[in-house]
Amino acid sequence: MQVKLLRVVQERSFKPVGGNEDISVDIRILSATNKRLEDEVIEGRFREDLYYRLNVVEIKVPPLRERKADLRALAQHFLDKYSRAAGKEITKISSYAVDLLQKYDFPGNIRELENLIERSVALSTTNILLPDNLSLSIHKRRWIEGIENRRFDLDEVAKGVALDSILEEIERAYLEKALSCSGGNKQKAAELLGISFRSFRYRLSKLGIDKPEQQ
Repeated sequence: MQVKLLRVVQERSFKPVGGNEDISVDIRILSATNKRLEDEVIEGRFREDLYYRLNVVEIKVPPLRERKADLRALAQHFLDKYSRAAGKEITKISSYAVDLLQKYDFPGNIRELENLIERSVALSTTNILLPDNLSLSIHKRRWIEGIENRRFDLDEVAKGVALDSILEEIERAYLEKALSCSGGNKQKAAELLGISFRSFRYRLSKLGIDKPEQQ
């Protein structure tokens, strides 16, 4: 979900509690949320009058997973910041480490990237940040990669899950992705998934995915 930054600049006067004179102030209010406030207002979870007071200029900032082009610059910024703070001379992130970061979904958004770089700097003993310095393995075990902004938390198993529904959603995503990568060629899509053409057609039929084949 996109993070929204709501901004309003206004000049106001107010009288402090117990005061006798009005005080004029020039206020700039910056507020951020990862909720869709329009929906929150409709559901009665956010005050409508407050929403309209805040929503003067709205800036939508996509989550990090949707703007990976910014990742290298952000990672370098945090590297410089925490290298100076730790008194270390780590000046560069290796290209392999950047590739590893690019493949990660960052459910915790930019804050997670910052914490990751800070921790990696603290543990690093070289002047370049290497893949081994990045502590992503724990997250990769807990999360299955996002499907249309959907992530599957393995810890939810303790509460009870609908496994058939989860597996169907994952299978559908892989089938559709293979078709997209193959330009709609079902034979090639089956090869990309390492299954037979017959099995691929059966799976398409089972899930109701009807894609015209392109030559």
